[in-house]
Amino acid sequence: MSEENGTSDTCTPTHEQNPYGRSIVFLGRERSPAFVTESTRLPARLTPGQVLVKVELATICGSDLHTLNGTRTTSQPCVLGHEGSGLVIASAREGLREGQRVTWGVCASCNKCLHCSIGLENKCKTLQKVSYDEE
Repeated sequence: MSEENGTSDTCTPTHEQNPYGRSIVFLGRERSPAFVTESTRLPARLTPGQVLVKVELATICGSDLHTLNGTRTTSQPCVLGHEGSGLVIASAREGLREGQRVTWGVCASCNKCLHCSIGLENKCKTLQKVSYDEE
């Protein structure tokens, strides 16, 4: 592990006592119940670039409302709320360390292209949308 940036090639999270996280899962408009709480096993190891975050707040945005109303085609079951904030509990990514507070939005930009360099990350040439473009 590098002491400079708090990262390593792989990272072992320190969640041995409770290796599970919880998610509220949307099953679909026509299902009853439409939402359930599920437990998900947390990864035993992180690969380079991955970060494990304890979500403290996740928001429901317009895209999620379209999914809930049936006007947006989204695979179901799914977890809504792809914008939020939380606490890093394990990191294998340079510049992010355990205990750091982070926020994220729906889009992941390259931070290298012309658009990113002038503050227009939403116009990034390699823009990826979290949870909607996973294919």
